[in-house]
Amino acid sequence: MIVSHATGQHGRLPAETSEFVGRAAELRRIDVLLHERRLVTLMGPGGVGKTRLALRAAEEAAPSYLDGSCLVELSAVRDPELLPHAVAGRLGLPEQSPGSQLDAVLTHLRERHLLLILDTCEHLIDACALFAEAVITETPLVTVLATSRESLDVTGESCYAVPPLGLPDNDKPGRAPADAIELFALRASAVAGGFAVTGANRADAIRLCQRLEGIPLAIELAAVRLRTLPLAELADRLDQQLDRRLALMADGNRGDVRHRTLRDAIGWSYDLCTPAERALWARLSVFAGSFGVDAAEEVCPSGELSRGEIFETVVRLVDKSVLIRAEPDGSEDAGQLARYRMLDTIREFGAEQLAASGAETDIRDRFVDRYLAKARYFGEHLLDDDQLERFRELRREHANIRAALEYTLSADHRERDGDGAELATALYGYWHMSGLLREGRYWLAKVLERFPGPSSPERCRALIVRGYLGAMQGEAREAVADATEGTAIAVELGDLQLIGRGHVYLTLALTIDGRYEEARAAAAAAQRPLQTLDDRIGLAILDVHLAHLAHLAGDLDGALGFVDQGIARFGDTSEIKERWAQGWAYAIAGLALFWQPGREAETAQRTSKALLAKHELGDIVGMAYCLEIHAWLADRAGRHVRATWLLGAADPLWERTGGRLGRTAALEHVHTRASDAAREALGGKRFATLFAEAGKHPIDQVVAFAIDDADEPTAGRAKQQAAGQLTDREAEIADLAVKGMSNPQIAGHLFISRRTVDAHLQHIYAKLGISSRGALATMMRRDHAGQR
Repeated sequence: MIVSHATGQHGRLPAETSEFVGRAAELRRIDVLLHERRLVTLMGPGGVGKTRLALRAAEEAAPSYLDGSCLVELSAVRDPELLPHAVAGRLGLPEQSPGSQLDAVLTHLRERHLLLILDTCEHLIDACALFAEAVITETPLVTVLATSRESLDVTGESCYAVPPLGLPDNDKPGRAPADAIELFALRASAVAGGFAVTGANRADAIRLCQRLEGIPLAIELAAVRLRTLPLAELADRLDQQLDRRLALMADGNRGDVRHRTLRDAIGWSYDLCTPAERALWARLSVFAGSFGVDAAEEVCPSGELSRGEIFETVVRLVDKSVLIRAEPDGSEDAGQLARYRMLDTIREFGAEQLAASGAETDIRDRFVDRYLAKARYFGEHLLDDDQLERFRELRREHANIRAALEYTLSADHRERDGDGAELATALYGYWHMSGLLREGRYWLAKVLERFPGPSSPERCRALIVRGYLGAMQGEAREAVADATEGTAIAVELGDLQLIGRGHVYLTLALTIDGRYEEARAAAAAAQRPLQTLDDRIGLAILDVHLAHLAHLAGDLDGALGFVDQGIARFGDTSEIKERWAQGWAYAIAGLALFWQPGREAETAQRTSKALLAKHELGDIVGMAYCLEIHAWLADRAGRHVRATWLLGAADPLWERTGGRLGRTAALEHVHTRASDAAREALGGKRFATLFAEAGKHPIDQVVAFAIDDADEPTAGRAKQQAAGQLTDREAEIADLAVKGMSNPQIAGHLFISRRTVDAHLQHIYAKLGISSRGALATMMRRDHAGQR
């Protein structure tokens, strides 16, 4: 069965958005520790620079690790049980294989030479300790670099206490500036043009950095105040503020003092904000991940802060370094708006202020309502034309969705159990399309704990959806049990839609369990209520399940019939706008057609359509299936270089899924036959070289090569072709399509047939490795921008 997973840019370290200052001695020491031990923890209070130091150390250590480094940010993960899911997500592992997520991660890491960075461990300290111990025990070549406010306390751990930045000596003005002064000068010059530390103001700069204990975050928060205050007055005010607060703590160790110093510096910045800025700072702390202005406008207005003030207030908080711009997620969405996030220490302070304000419940309720509405819309409009846009939006919002689930399904908020249940079940398509099958089942299990009664709608939906996800994960018996129980409750409730959907998912579960006759009976029971309700989503999913059932049962013509029936539900198919169900259908059609000699061209065409759809969704399993089919076609035609390259390109995708071709014996036989034939034709050495080289190429290039039907990835073909490399006629049609003309309008404008336009657009999409006009518009804008 084909399972989806949004790929993204896994493991990539974030780009540095400002200049890195100092830390030469610290980096040398960390380098030594990374060579001596396989678990190194950078310890220190919030704001001391642990994360930044870890990322720079990882960058410098990169040549020592054949598989590079992988950053796992844990600040948005609150439930310890979700730690392995967070790691799997960053490694790009779809949650497909049976067993625990931890087992899947460890299996993947056993064959890797990797630096794994666990950032911000302190709130999950026990879970991180157990995970790190498992990694260094069971994976021979993985090193863990952790950041935390306390040690993990694991055998074999080396701890390094990250010191503050170096401070200068007052009496040695001729020396090179200390790291703390250099950081202050750089950040100050960025906000107050022309600022420099000179002989005239050096004493004030030293005084300020010393009062802030050399803590980088505190220094950066102070530096932005130079927009409105001269340095001497800034240092005086800071002295007064900290003196008042210091009187409250007469003793404490040095670490406590530094923690308090940072907290006081943050509190001082908070006090200097306007009432609107303070209110927004506190309210934005409910966002566990990044957010856009639209989200802030929906969740945060109240009292002293109106909706119309949100944008300008966000800008001012960015100027004050309370908010920072989040990195783009790399999606193809044209016009993606800016997103923002808070550093953990700033968010923690804001959360305390929100709790003290009396507005926390109202703000959190609005936060939950926002993501419940998005989940509800996605579930109700799963197969609409805006599917890709909505899916990518949910992927960007995943940390916030998880926070909403944690809040609604926690023991402290039982009044919101119903919302949590609806949120978890409405995301049924999201859990599948994103590959987060285990996480989806995890939240559904929590729903079932909240609704143990035998006949509640919440329990009914949770069981039905969990049965669906379980079937997709290959847990056939559990899936059959869940879907059967859930469907029985639906019958008792008399809910036609739940009866229909329950039987749809039972069809899949029974198919995966090899019970084909029972699966056909379940499908027949699904059709009646679905047709009565005209449930287009349910019927389209059922068509795909029936096509899969027919293919597995050897009824190839039946499989193609169900594929055509499913695709016909979407009307005009000259351009795939809905990618999930149609991508499935075309992939199954490709598999079915492959077994029918003489239909190779049709097989390639259907498989290419599936590959384009899977690529845009980021479905690595679907892409791997499609690359395999193209490789098998190449083998059948005696094109052994192409077959080798495609098999090699699919191999790392299969590794990430935990198993090739669903371990289906018939498909494995075809794979082995193609590999053996290519190895014999090319020789073992050349085969191995081409196979290994293919696995190193970016997926965009792989998709373009597969669809372009090239024999080998020459420079012109292996690279994703830009819009400027289209033929004159293709460029003309692409331009008209981007301007909004329909295919018939383009045909009339150019005096050519509609079929010719359709063919040109499909070839354009194939060349560019895309499958929609939106993606075409984005690519052409980038191409034009690059020519200017």
